[in-house]
Amino acid sequence: MLLSSEIRDFDPSGIVYIDSLAYEFVLTPGIEITYVLQGSPGDGSFGGSTWNSNGAGDAFRAALETWSAVANVSFVEDAGPFNGSGPTQRYDWIESFARLGTETLAQHELPRPSTLFGEYNIDTGFFAADYTQPGGYGFTTFVHEIGHGLGLLHPHPDESDGEWGGVFPGVTGDFETGIDALNQGIYTVMTYNSGSEEVGLSADLGYGWEMGPMAFDIAAIQYIYGPNMSTDAGATVHDLPDENATGTGWLAIWDAGGTDAISAEGASASATIDLRAATLAGGPGSGGYISKVAGILGGFTIANGVTIENAVGSAHNDRLTGNEAANRLDGAAGYDLVDYRAAQQDLVIDLAAGFATGDGDDVLVSIEAALGGAGNDRLVAFAGTSASVTSVDVYKPAFVDISTGDRAYDLDYTFSPLSGDGAPAPATGNVTVRVRAESGGTNDYYSFFLESSGAVILDIDESYGIDSVITVFDEAGNRIGESDDGGLEHGSANARDAYLVLGNVTGGQRITVEISEFNADGLPEGARYDLSVTLATSRVREATQLVGSYLDGGGGDDVLVSGAGDDILVGGDGSDTAVFAGARASYQVSAQDGMVGVLGAQGYDLLDAVEVLRFADGDYLWSAQTQSLIFIEPEVVPGFRLYAVDGFTGSVGGTGSVTGTNGAQSIAVEGIAGGVSFDPSFNRGGDEIMLDGVAAEFTVRLAGSSAIFDDGTTSVEVPFGDAGAGIVFDDGERTLIFEDGAARIGDQVIGSAAAAITAGPSSGGPPAGIDASATARLYLDKGAEVAAGGTILVTGTTDLESVLFLGGAVKLDPSFNRGGDTLELLSSASDFSAYRAGSSLILLDGQSTVEIPLGPVGMVLDFAGDQRTLLFDAEEGEALLGDQYILAQSAETAVALEDNFAAFG
Repeated sequence: MLLSSEIRDFDPSGIVYIDSLAYEFVLTPGIEITYVLQGSPGDGSFGGSTWNSNGAGDAFRAALETWSAVANVSFVEDAGPFNGSGPTQRYDWIESFARLGTETLAQHELPRPSTLFGEYNIDTGFFAADYTQPGGYGFTTFVHEIGHGLGLLHPHPDESDGEWGGVFPGVTGDFETGIDALNQGIYTVMTYNSGSEEVGLSADLGYGWEMGPMAFDIAAIQYIYGPNMSTDAGATVHDLPDENATGTGWLAIWDAGGTDAISAEGASASATIDLRAATLAGGPGSGGYISKVAGILGGFTIANGVTIENAVGSAHNDRLTGNEAANRLDGAAGYDLVDYRAAQQDLVIDLAAGFATGDGDDVLVSIEAALGGAGNDRLVAFAGTSASVTSVDVYKPAFVDISTGDRAYDLDYTFSPLSGDGAPAPATGNVTVRVRAESGGTNDYYSFFLESSGAVILDIDESYGIDSVITVFDEAGNRIGESDDGGLEHGSANARDAYLVLGNVTGGQRITVEISEFNADGLPEGARYDLSVTLATSRVREATQLVGSYLDGGGGDDVLVSGAGDDILVGGDGSDTAVFAGARASYQVSAQDGMVGVLGAQGYDLLDAVEVLRFADGDYLWSAQTQSLIFIEPEVVPGFRLYAVDGFTGSVGGTGSVTGTNGAQSIAVEGIAGGVSFDPSFNRGGDEIMLDGVAAEFTVRLAGSSAIFDDGTTSVEVPFGDAGAGIVFDDGERTLIFEDGAARIGDQVIGSAAAAITAGPSSGGPPAGIDASATARLYLDKGAEVAAGGTILVTGTTDLESVLFLGGAVKLDPSFNRGGDTLELLSSASDFSAYRAGSSLILLDGQSTVEIPLGPVGMVLDFAGDQRTLLFDAEEGEALLGDQYILAQSAETAVALEDNFAAFG
């Protein structure tokens, strides 16, 4: 029996999803629970015939293991036999089958100093052999009741919980799912709402249910007992289930370490793989994100605190979502999409080069489509794939308005004989298109021209809880078919997914399809569903078509770079730019069904919600009113001119030019917005140019006799020659050189179209002849904003300029004492000391100095956001920085600057 010393009070965590599940009393961490499987009176064998005859005993043992696999708790079975009579003190738990009436499936006592009893209703039929295997409802019941024995409650109001029992937010009844529908089995096995209502509920008690504690349960049980850090501690591949059969159900992955993957390799349908772990923070994702194969009632979520690094898709059209780790997202065959919509950072998603940065440094393999996040992203299309070898889905984002029949999405020339896997296999001569849609909050409409009379098959799959309705209209507006709920046809896991077969629709007319929700005014905003349409038509994708990328920038001001195929470039929110490799004259641009069509040598691209088209010779604004392009006069950005001397080493950033010498220079370009061009002296060998970031973050292209390096923020123009110049990235040096009739960066030939840098680093080092004392001169245009470091003399204007100090020995000329100029410093004021030297103030930080002229009006010094005015106080005859007088007259007596002084003296 459990002793008082093995019982302790639960100490709340402050996390509602943990505290709602925890009973007032729990067991001690590391406890070993002794249990016995009770037989009926007269049973002579261990465990009794009920437990042993149909595998229920083995199933119960397996259910226990699902808890010990995630938490610091263990179980040992007593040999018994125990048939319900005699002493019970040797047992902590006694588990038995009993007749509990029609209202109770099973019950288990909560922790207390005693022997605890668990009972399972033998009269229900839920514990038949087919139902007690993992994924079966009987197995789920074992897992649930064991949770009670360990001190977990229901997430809904329960009289047996007493005053201690909490509830999930918004849950007021046993079968209510609450806010964000988190009171479901896919998130907690302790619920009464087993399975996933959004994905679909199994019609079979043998599969489709919870196979162990889910993400909320794991969080609660680990908070109480501590985690089991030996489970899957090495490299583990978690294979998604691929059939609705015994052994298929929902599992929350607890993986203690190693480099791991979720894989749909070999799956018979498209997969959704999401590597994000449960957040426990409220809102969608609190209990985890679902990974599954289409039409399958089972899959994975990931427990809080677990990192799964990699995803492997199927041979079909998959959707992959990574996490904040460095992921490898491999779509395998098919037309696959990476989803970064949850990312808040600025991203670079380059499908051509196979990488994404900003939300972890991800490797992308066989990915054809991408969704950007909320930041200012750069998305680059891949090289294209032949329509003859892959089925390509149509993507319909939420903001595309197809809310009336007049605005219906035209599906003509999107059909393919390579059936989307969610649709029924087409009969001879039939073709299919699958639309992966996201609703804007209205009913959605699609249309197609039916050339000849015949059958039309319409299929909704993966609707995640929408009670979908398909309604079909002929060209005259007459309703010719409607379907609400259906069975679990191929590709569907939810009986509420609509399915409609029209046997003989009259041809020679345009057919319109309405997608709606039963008994609702419109589809829920943001709701997702797949629509497959199958029919006989010649309006198919041309087999010779080179299908390009689908790129959706999402929020922010995004840059979408066209590739070699026929791309669809969707800007989303913000001010977005589509980039094309050639000059404007190389393209035909026209309006196309509410979008913009761009035809060039690389293919025919469609643009939606893209404001600016960028060609090699300039930017153009698309006017929807005149349906034409308007040239955007380039903005003249105030810049700088840096004149370097032999041996100079330093750094610069912003917009401007660098002029060198025949000697060696080492110059770093700071990764801030702007463009820096180097003069031809840098193609003579012996120089070094350092760029801010790894090479894969940059593209490179030819511009006359120069190479343009661009990471989406900073553009750097470097001339090339046969002597070579060292271009140093964060991951090593590559040589820029003209060799064997081509410009190269490392071993990579540079072309006229921007391409990601794939060349590996080579051995190199600082050029000979570098002299840290060599002084350069930096001249600023009116209003310029520049970053500068090294031994530099800076000359300003009578206007207002801003200088970001990057270290070294920088001297500002007297133009900076006339008021309004700004000197930005990267450290707080307390990191500096200062003294007065004649008509200047000298700032020191132990390694660098900056000399600033004094004047009666003064300039602003910005110490990492703490702004102070530096001026000469004529009354006192002293230098004044904020509220602090600088009286020191030498470096030896320099006074430390003080924090929290007023910004303006």
